Amino acid sequence: MRIIEFDATVDNGNITIPEAFRDAVQGQMHVIIVHRDSNPRAGLQDRFLSQPLRLPDFQPLPRDEIYSSRMT
Repeated sequence: MRIIEFDATVDNGNITIPEAFRDAVQGQMHVIIVHRDSNPRAGLQDRFLSQPLRLPDFQPLPRDEIYSSRMT
């Protein structure tokens, strides 16, 4: 497998491949698109909040345990 990486702008659903890579990217391709967030404040915490990890047996702590001053 060969990986070619470049930045591009999507124009009406089309991505222009830079001239330097055009000979290397012909035929069937596997494409992965990584969108750069335009909001620089959107960090890891924001991503976790927008896509929480779902665990089937998760039980949140009761309020009294969260604020308990005694550690066990």
